[in-house]
Amino acid sequence: MSVYEPDGVRKLLSMLEPKDTQKKFEANWKDAVKKRVGSWTGHTERMTHPRPRRQCEWEAEVIEYINYISEKTRIRSAKSLMRPCLDSRIPILGPHFLPPSYLHARKRNQSEPPVNPEVLYLKPLRVVHPFYHPELARCPRCNCTDGVSWDGWTGTGPRDVHGLMLDEAAIGMQLRCETCKNDPSSKKGLESECERDNRKMIKGHCFATTSQDFWRNWSHWSIPADVPIFFYRCAVTRELFDLVIELRPSSTAGTLTENIRQLHLLEYHRRKLDYLQAWKSRRTTRHGMDFFSPNPLRAFSGPYDVKEYNARPISHDMVSEIFQEFVSATRERESEEYLRTLSGISISFDNTFRAATKAIITSREKQKLKVLKGGIISLMNENGEIVGWRFCHGQSNAEISELLEGLKTRCEALGVPPPEVFVADNCCHVRSAVDIVFPDATMKLDLILKARYATVILNPSKNPHRKEVVAEISACILKKHAEGGNPAKYWERNEQETRLTSTFEKWACEGTVWSAGARRVHEEQLKHVRKGCLERQRQDIRTDGSRVEGSHKGWNSLQRAHTSGIVTFTGLCHDFVLRRNVRVAFSRASKSDFITSTHGSHHIHLVDRIAKQFNNLRLKEKTTSTCCLPELQDVPSNEHFGLVESSFASTFGGLLDIKAEDTPVDLNMSGNKMLEALSDDGDAVDLVLRSHHTLAGVLIHPWPL
Repeated sequence: MSVYEPDGVRKLLSMLEPKDTQKKFEANWKDAVKKRVGSWTGHTERMTHPRPRRQCEWEAEVIEYINYISEKTRIRSAKSLMRPCLDSRIPILGPHFLPPSYLHARKRNQSEPPVNPEVLYLKPLRVVHPFYHPELARCPRCNCTDGVSWDGWTGTGPRDVHGLMLDEAAIGMQLRCETCKNDPSSKKGLESECERDNRKMIKGHCFATTSQDFWRNWSHWSIPADVPIFFYRCAVTRELFDLVIELRPSSTAGTLTENIRQLHLLEYHRRKLDYLQAWKSRRTTRHGMDFFSPNPLRAFSGPYDVKEYNARPISHDMVSEIFQEFVSATRERESEEYLRTLSGISISFDNTFRAATKAIITSREKQKLKVLKGGIISLMNENGEIVGWRFCHGQSNAEISELLEGLKTRCEALGVPPPEVFVADNCCHVRSAVDIVFPDATMKLDLILKARYATVILNPSKNPHRKEVVAEISACILKKHAEGGNPAKYWERNEQETRLTSTFEKWACEGTVWSAGARRVHEEQLKHVRKGCLERQRQDIRTDGSRVEGSHKGWNSLQRAHTSGIVTFTGLCHDFVLRRNVRVAFSRASKSDFITSTHGSHHIHLVDRIAKQFNNLRLKEKTTSTCCLPELQDVPSNEHFGLVESSFASTFGGLLDIKAEDTPVDLNMSGNKMLEALSDDGDAVDLVLRSHHTLAGVLIHPWPL
């Protein structure tokens, strides 16, 4: 950050010119400033929130300074190999410029320091210019450096930037690419869904460095630190952006907006106090006499006065847009790529329905609909890491099998054995879904059994035997509880049945423990015990479902007591899964080298980028004294998580059999021509005929009620 004093900088630079041209230099400087302010003022007057003229004048002074130092370092010949260096007498200021304060006013003019409120109305200015960032001379569309040129400043003037404590402004240059100008495919509007070489394809050939299109293919952490983060509707400083993406998952957009507004008001009242203190200390003493500044005491502007202080904190919908852009550009891929590197021997899975009810969509009639009837299903390995999750449209086993198919493909890509044990609280119901994908795996029941016995105790909240009964039921299944990081030990099925039967009969004789439905619940649980659902072949790993049950608290804490759009809620889920997985993995005694290199940070793409760049430089320099940094493993399993397409739901539960045709069929064909096109396939012809007759019957003959 650099404090820019227009008069001082202009005088200093004019003294470096020959004496006979110094006055002309200052005159040309002032004329250029006046001309630029006039062009900006004509534009800002048509804006909803016009910029004050004094703000434009100070910003125009900054622009002239940058034009000066840029001209001094410009390459003047094509044969030049290096840019000329800047004279040591010329100060290098920026790219973050701060307006002068009362301190500069007092030190420059002690007799009559200008103590006016307008001094504190000026906003800082951030400049995005190739003088500070030469790496920006690259087309954001074709990623080439040949044929690009800078075509002056943005004609509309600086752009408003929302800050953490104070709003700022940003101005940039325009970049033109001749290659894209001659490309016919660059003539239309934006097509963000089209990607090539992991780059979003954008349209056009002229881009401003303060537009969203220019930075569309940049990760937020790769943008230079002093450059704001630009979006379509707004721009924010790096500090505010980091605050939003860090605190938005644990708060709501409205709450976070109110916190930022309070910070803006805090800075406003501080500046108001600074003005009063500066006006109070305007007294100076010379030769035993007191002198005062001629500036009278004036009322400070209101915080939202457009023509004066003009503080406009960020709105809640902009906070939501910032977080959604962050998720779609970075966080979703980070979460999915890290999930693809995880596997397990014991997989616990369960559905949580409370969190899924918060994700809603709005119909055309503006009705709020809850479409995720199956909740959120999550898979968790023996280390407590979430290895897969998705939204379920229903409670069918087919959607569980679809999620497990991805896990199977991942294990093959990683070269690790498939899971051996699956644990769920409805083991017999979902056993078929697991057997389809992993026929050699065993299906087990988690320790929800003791909770089921606890529900059939008479007056459970006041029964004095409740705690003792639950402990004895648990001891019928577990030989030893988990302790000190060691997994729990289980009895064999015969021993479990004997102990469970004797314990139930013991408390049945008591007469004041079991309710009328306890006998039926007991018989149902004995069926699980006899099938071996509660015994464990692997006693060396954690095979209970307590951790996946405990993770429901994390899922349910997202948007607690608040509904959310399905897009925002999906982004919150991606962020939650990545943060939790990194935290759990980093807390383990034995962790991977890559997780160790993150030091617990969830920005794994940034860590991976650092590792790859370091390793490439090490390879080019042929340095062997340092070791390679660990990189994030790339697993080509093509899995996606969250809100994904379900073949079971899209075919209405398997009622439709969608067949991909090798030969495209003209949709404008008549019925006879379509039969001729399908004549090579007798089954297809028969299907068309049957469908035709069926539809005819439905249309002609109404269904009897």
